Amino acid sequence: MKSCVKCGSDLPDSALHCVFCGAKQQGAGPDSPSPAAGKKSKTMMGYPGMAADVLKKAQKQREAGVTPEPVYSDTDEVPVVRKRLGPHQGPGQGPHKAPAVHEKATVALSPDQAPQLGGPPPPAQGSGRERRDSGPPAPHSGPVGAETAYAPPGGSFGAPPPMHDASGPAVAPPSGGPAPGFGPAQHYGSPQHYDSPPPGMGGLGGPPGYGPPPGMGRGAPSPAHAQPPYLASETEGRHWAPHEPWQQSLKTLLLVFGVLLAACFVAPWAVVAGKASFSWSLLSAEAFAQKLPPLLLAGSALLALVFAFTPLSMKGRGLAAGLLGFACLQTLPVLQFAQTVGDAFSVQLLVGTLTGLLATLTLIPGLLLRGHYREALLPRILTTIGVLCVLAPVLIPVGGSLPLVGLLKASFSAPVQISTLVTFVYVVLAVLALLVWLPPSTGAGAGILAWLFILQPLLLTWSAAFADGFDFGVIKAGLATIFYLPLAAVGWLTLSGHGIAAFLGKGLERP
Repeated sequence: MKSCVKCGSDLPDSALHCVFCGAKQQGAGPDSPSPAAGKKSKTMMGYPGMAADVLKKAQKQREAGVTPEPVYSDTDEVPVVRKRLGPHQGPGQGPHKAPAVHEKATVALSPDQAPQLGGPPPPAQGSGRERRDSGPPAPHSGPVGAETAYAPPGGSFGAPPPMHDASGPAVAPPSGGPAPGFGPAQHYGSPQHYDSPPPGMGGLGGPPGYGPPPGMGRGAPSPAHAQPPYLASETEGRHWAPHEPWQQSLKTLLLVFGVLLAACFVAPWAVVAGKASFSWSLLSAEAFAQKLPPLLLAGSALLALVFAFTPLSMKGRGLAAGLLGFACLQTLPVLQFAQTVGDAFSVQLLVGTLTGLLATLTLIPGLLLRGHYREALLPRILTTIGVLCVLAPVLIPVGGSLPLVGLLKASFSAPVQISTLVTFVYVVLAVLALLVWLPPSTGAGAGILAWLFILQPLLLTWSAAFADGFDFGVIKAGLATIFYLPLAAVGWLTLSGHGIAAFLGKGLERP
C-alpha cells in the first residue's frame, strides 16, 4: 500500500491515479518502471494467479510432509467485519458477549480437500443450535472458513462459481463469498432482492432464524385497507348534521314549561273586588269548553315533568313532547269546529282548522331542523308546507275579495290597529321563511324565525289587550286570558316544535 501524493489516501502500489482526488501518482507513467517490477504486485484483492500459487505451495508442503502454513502471516492479517449478534440469542445460551470485530481471514478449502492438503478434518455438520452449544471450534493450523456478515450460511444469493486449477480438483470458495486474495475480483451480477430475509437469517433485532412471514417483506403488496368511519372530506357535511342537538335542551324545556304550566294552573285566574278565583272553580261549570283549559294545563304540566325525569331515548322523548304539545294546541280548535259544523258550516273555518293542524306539525319543526341540519332536504320541504298553510287563509277569497287585500288596507290606514299590524308582520315572516332554500353555508335565520312563530300567541294577545293602554282593572279581571293561556300556548308550541324536530332529526344524522 502507498499514500496519495496529494490527498494522502491509501492506495494500492500499482495505482496510477488516486480514486479519491484523481491526482497522478509518482512513477506511474507509461515509461516509469513500477516499484514492484520484477515481482508480482500484491494488492488488497491479492495478485493475479494467487490461487494457483497457493495450491502449488500446499501440494509441495504435503509431499514434503509439512503442514501447510496460513496464507497470511501475523503482519499481513486482513480485517474482516464479523457479524454482531443481537441481544436475542435463543434460550439457554447465557449472557450475550460481543464477538471480536476484526478477526483474521484465512483461505477456506472444501471439506474434501482439507485432509488431502494436510489440514485437520472439518467439524461434523449439525444444526445451528448444536454448533452454538458446542462452543468455539478448537484452534488448528489448517485453513478454516471465514463467515462474514454479508452472506447467509450455505452460500446463498449469488455465491461465485468454484475455481479450478489445472493440477487438481475444483476448490470451492467460502460460503459468504470469495476470501481476500483468491485471484482477481469477479463480477457476480446485480444484487438480488428479497421480500423477506433468507432462511436462517433473523430480522432486525430479532432472534436468529426468525423473520417476517412470507409476503410481508419489502415489495409485498399491502393489504386493502378498510374505509375509516370518518373521512376528512366529509368534515363539513358532519358539521351540518350534528348528533342529537336537542339531547339536553329538550329535557330542560320539558322541565321549565312543566313548572310554568303548573304555576298557571295554581295561580289566581281573576281578581275582582278583592276576591280571587282559581282555575279549579271552573271545573264545576256546566259547559265542557270551560272545563277544558284548566284540565289541559294540569295534565300537560304533569306529563311534561314526567317526560323530563323519565330516562327515555332521544326519539322517545321527542315523540312524547311533540304529541303532548300538539294535542294540547289543537284540542280547543277542533272542538270549536265540531260545534259549529252543525250550526253554520263555513269554508274559511274549515281551511283555518286544517291549515292550523298542518302548520303546527311542519312550520316550527322545519325551521328548527333547518337551523341544525342545513344540508338536509326534509327541513326545507316541511318549512315550505308550513308557509303555504300560513298563507292559505289570507289567499283564499272570501265574499269575492282576498283577505290579504283587506289586511293590507287595515295595516296602512289610520287609525292603525296594533293587532292587525302584528298579523301582517307574521304574514311577511312566513314569506321570509322561504329563505330556507338558500345554500347550507347560511343558516337563513331559521332559528330566530322559529322562536318568533312560537311567541306569536303571546304577541297577538298582548297587542290586542294593550292597544288602548294599561287598565289594571281589566288586567286583574282577565289574568287567565291575557297571561296564563297565551303562556300555555307558547309552552305547547315549544314542546311540539322541539319534540317533532328531535324525533325527525334523529333520522337525518350521519353515522
